[in-house]
Amino acid sequence: MAKTKTNTTDKPHSVTVSEVLDDIKSQELEMVVVVGLDKEGNASVTSSNNALPMVHWLLNRGLFEMNLFEKNSRATPSNEQDSPKEEETPSGILTPETEIITP
Repeated sequence: MAKTKTNTTDKPHSVTVSEVLDDIKSQELEMVVVVGLDKEGNASVTSSNNALPMVHWLLNRGLFEMNLFEKNSRATPSNEQDSPKEEETPSGILTPETEIITP
C-alpha cells in the first residue's frame, strides 16, 4: 500500500492513483488485484491472474490482513489492565470462611 505523505500543516495528503501504482510497481509481487472506483461510483476489478479462485482468495486475504491490523491497532495496554481477572477455583482446603453445606 502506498505510504501517505504529510505536508507542513500536518494535514493528511491524499495519495493519487498514480502514486499508489508506482509504489506497487517498485515491489516484486507475484500477483496483484486492483480494485477501483470511478467518479460515478462504478467499481472496476483488474487482476494479473485470470484464475477466479486465486483472485477471490487474494481479496479475502487482504480483508483478513486489514481486519487483523485494525484489531491490533485498537488493542492498548490499558485495555488489558481493565479486563476482569478470572476467579480462583476453590482449592478444596477448608478455612474459617468456608461455608459448609449439609443436606
